[in-house]
Amino acid sequence: MSDLEVCMEETILGLPTQIQEKIVKELDLKSICIVSKVHPIWHDLTNPLGQIWKGFVENMGVPKEKIDPFRESASKSKEKDGSLFSYKDLYLVLLLCRPATMMWITWMNDSYWTMQKSDESMYGEIAHLNSVCWLEITASFRISVPGTYDVIWRLKNQGDINEPQLIVKSKTMGDKSFVLTREIQSYMSGNGWVYMKVARVEIGAKDSKSSLEPQRAKILTADKKPTGKEYDILRGVEDINEEIQVKMFSGTGDWKSGLDIDFIEIVRVD
Repeated sequence: MSDLEVCMEETILGLPTQIQEKIVKELDLKSICIVSKVHPIWHDLTNPLGQIWKGFVENMGVPKEKIDPFRESASKSKEKDGSLFSYKDLYLVLLLCRPATMMWITWMNDSYWTMQKSDESMYGEIAHLNSVCWLEITASFRISVPGTYDVIWRLKNQGDINEPQLIVKSKTMGDKSFVLTREIQSYMSGNGWVYMKVARVEIGAKDSKSSLEPQRAKILTADKKPTGKEYDILRGVEDINEEIQVKMFSGTGDWKSGLDIDFIEIVRVD
């Protein structure tokens, strides 16, 4: 046994498991992936199916009772050889995806909006708009890996939502917005679930500039999920933690109805 291994055995690895878990939970995502390779004990501690990763999923705002249904639905949508996602797999997916149950939706109270179970959803449930005057749907993301990303909604429109604004904003890159025109709404009405690209985000490396470019809402034909490149957390940069907020908003006096929301996703394309 090397001097380093002896030192680890006598210090950190000699601590009770509960204490080691608390230490690991204080680490950032990249560091956890690194320490999992340092020693067999830490590898077991950071097991993808373990409580640490499950706790991270809970901390993202996923209710405990929805975690395993999310794993099952996400596994099916990713066509993962019939095997079930680990908690780590699910956490990495949710870093760049916000299912309807994780969005902030104004007037979600079973009268104006309802959550409905759906076999058509990638996560087992959708948000359905019954009727509302003030339309506001918000999702937030944090990105630490430099690269180029597309902002994509999966939704279905069977009613009238009166040309709402689609807004993408960032503290460092400002706000960008445009109107979801009736032309696009009309296309959506006859085509069921669609994927709609609304912006492209460039996350610069350390000391380089990031940018946010709105794009005219573009329907990515057919209901086929866009594929992106892997979000490699080990490429994350310590000083980069870009917060991106995506919103659909309309505060006009007209009532809106018939909108279904499945999820919003940030897809890496470079």
